Amino acid sequence: MENGDKKIILFVCKGNIHRSAIAEQVFKKILKENQLDDKIEVISRGIQGSVYSKPTLFKNITQYDKVWETVEPSLKEFNIDITKHKAKSITKEIADKASIIITFDKVIFSDHEDALIRQFSHLQSKIHFLSEFEGSKEEISDCEGMNLEQHRKITKKIFDILNQHWEKIVEYVT
Repeated sequence: MENGDKKIILFVCKGNIHRSAIAEQVFKKILKENQLDDKIEVISRGIQGSVYSKPTLFKNITQYDKVWETVEPSLKEFNIDITKHKAKSITKEIADKASIIITFDKVIFSDHEDALIRQFSHLQSKIHFLSEFEGSKEEISDCEGMNLEQHRKITKKIFDILNQHWEKIVEYVT
């Protein structure tokens, strides 16, 4: 590591209130359990509010009452607490500092007006889908408008990939 700086793993979704917040919390716990949290920092951001779009209406998923009712049971099932998380938009500065940028779907990667590739084409080599670490390019969709079982499936997918393939992500950044 240069100058003793921590490597940065950056998870990015649309609003930084659900998928990337989940991934951040799960991966922080994994790093702590494996005594790697002194070498690697984990953060999350959203593309919303970064260049062409407005930020999320609320900074935490708990403030979206109906959505929270649907999301909360799956988070409890996997012992994930994102209630204190505050959504933040991605910036060029943090994207440049990140050792890897991990996203969830094509909307975030390339299709949205604020997509990572559109904003940070010079960083394309360090932008990856989370599912790549399990050997696929399956999208992990935004949960907006989904029911309880769909939320559970997405939470479980993120949880499982990170827990089963965390060493590949760590290896990538070290």
